[in-house]
Amino acid sequence: PASESFPKMQGQAIEDVFIMGVGLVCLGFGFLSFLFLFIVWRLQPQATAFELVQKDTSFSNAASSSSESSSPSKEKHVFDDSISSSSISSSRNVFILCKLVVAMRLLSSLALMLVLISAVSYDRLHVAGGIILLFVVSWCTYEILFPWDAVITPASLITHSRIWLRMRNLPQNAKNQPRRFWLGFFVCLVLSIILPICLEGTCENNLELHSTRLTRRFLSPSCAVGPPCFLYLTIPSDPSTAMIVNYHTAPSSPSQPSPSQSRVYYDTVSHVNSSLSSYAYVADGHVYRMPNLEVSRDIHWVHLLNLSPDTVYFFRAGPGSDAGLSFSEEKSFRTLPSDGSTFTMIIGGDVDITETARKIGEVGANQSPAVAIVGGDLAYERAQYTCYRIVDQWLQTWHDTMVTPAGHLIPILTAIGNHEVVGDYGATPEQVPFYTRYFPHMDADKDPGPSDILSRPTYHLHKLGNSTVVLALDSGHVASVDGPQRTWIQTTLREYSHVPYKMTLYHVPMYPTYRSYDNENSEDVRRAWQQPFEEGNVTVCLENHDHAYKRTKLLRGGEEHPRGILYVGDGAWGVSVRPLPTPRWYHAKALQSNYILAATVSPYDNKIDFVAYDETTPAHIKYRTKQ
Repeated sequence: PASESFPKMQGQAIEDVFIMGVGLVCLGFGFLSFLFLFIVWRLQPQATAFELVQKDTSFSNAASSSSESSSPSKEKHVFDDSISSSSISSSRNVFILCKLVVAMRLLSSLALMLVLISAVSYDRLHVAGGIILLFVVSWCTYEILFPWDAVITPASLITHSRIWLRMRNLPQNAKNQPRRFWLGFFVCLVLSIILPICLEGTCENNLELHSTRLTRRFLSPSCAVGPPCFLYLTIPSDPSTAMIVNYHTAPSSPSQPSPSQSRVYYDTVSHVNSSLSSYAYVADGHVYRMPNLEVSRDIHWVHLLNLSPDTVYFFRAGPGSDAGLSFSEEKSFRTLPSDGSTFTMIIGGDVDITETARKIGEVGANQSPAVAIVGGDLAYERAQYTCYRIVDQWLQTWHDTMVTPAGHLIPILTAIGNHEVVGDYGATPEQVPFYTRYFPHMDADKDPGPSDILSRPTYHLHKLGNSTVVLALDSGHVASVDGPQRTWIQTTLREYSHVPYKMTLYHVPMYPTYRSYDNENSEDVRRAWQQPFEEGNVTVCLENHDHAYKRTKLLRGGEEHPRGILYVGDGAWGVSVRPLPTPRWYHAKALQSNYILAATVSPYDNKIDFVAYDETTPAHIKYRTKQ
């Protein structure tokens, strides 16, 4: 990926890195043009003499030709003996340097124009400022910096380099060469207006154009005014007794304030054709107005508490109680069991919005999972506010496909990935546009609310039944892998040492399939977490990021061990898979395949069955781990 062709950019967006890189290229070409121009200026006397030599030679050749029909002249033109052959050779190089000066000027100007266009495209520069600056640069390049002489000589180049003189002569140029002058003026003006307007607010995918603000204006709203859109569930620490209902709404105008209520009516029986008052329970939640979007969007989340384990709930959600007009259709979900009952969870990562992602999601939903676990890189909007429609499409696909055969919504447990943050690693909370705002996983009593929404933690614990805990972790994208997070891992694993199955979910793999084993990010995770995992007797580590399928041998202390940890995954739910390198010592299985894992936890049988599915094959790989 383009973002990984650079070293770790702590909180630096790939767009900013691109702009800075092109800016440095611009400065480099500009410096070379000044350097070459200085050399031309110093060698101008020799170059002028060389021009005289060329003229004298032409004169002599013409005289010789004419002498064939007339009497030969005894007088010949005598050249300056002080001009040696080495001086002539040096002077020829000066003329080459003149051409290089012009080339460097053009390249520097083109790089500067690319910087301006990119700055407007990625919302680093207002479109009006971009139009003005782009016109100034393009017009100056065309009319002032570029010499239009038929033959570029040192004298003419130095004259053209006196910019103040060129600017003073612009009216004269318009009079002497009106067609060239006004054609250049018109072309520069039109391009300076069209390019910024067309490319403003670009949503890019690895520097490839996805959409612009102009093209998005012709698309229908991804979340229209009316009932809630993108209804989905996230789990708190104990999804057997609590659940978080999330949905979005669009105000009728940007000036319309956010609704005062976010409400969910719910019951253990269906009231699909009844009024909202028919539901036995009601819960109010929070609403937050999304910043920095070109559309108005309110994010709602409501905590449902004191639920019964392994029970189906029916609900409707909406911002208020206006006769049900602004409420969703009735949906349902099932809480997880709290005892030793068997349950299934589907596991994956690196999802994207591809057709493969949708098909594999349908395969996973058909396994009737109690929860879906996603280890980062959900929508691939790459932390760009301009790519909000990509996130919307991902949420809509999730809403449509993540439904069990019984019709229940499948709640989601997520971990943060590098494409959820600006710069992949070391981002601040402000550099996470969507993830922390859209996917709450904290309990109600620890909810910071809308006023401090960015303080939501990026690592958290979840209890699945009485047999399994999952630690969703942050592999250095916002929280450091060391420090408080490492201490929290050690403390939490000690606290839950009695639980049979302990799983960790994170994005960057300790044992990668595609990237090198000693890549910096995997080394950081191994150094910080491998010892706490082994001391805490972690059963399975769910890894992602490498766009492949892998299952390791049981590993402990960096080598195979009969009571080691199983590392499985590497994230290829819907993204393009990557080629497999030479098999590595820690691999028990590695495949170049999209997949989703279904893990069935059977505490009474003392086992977890893992089955990996692709979009067509019902049983791709089977693996069983025993306590």
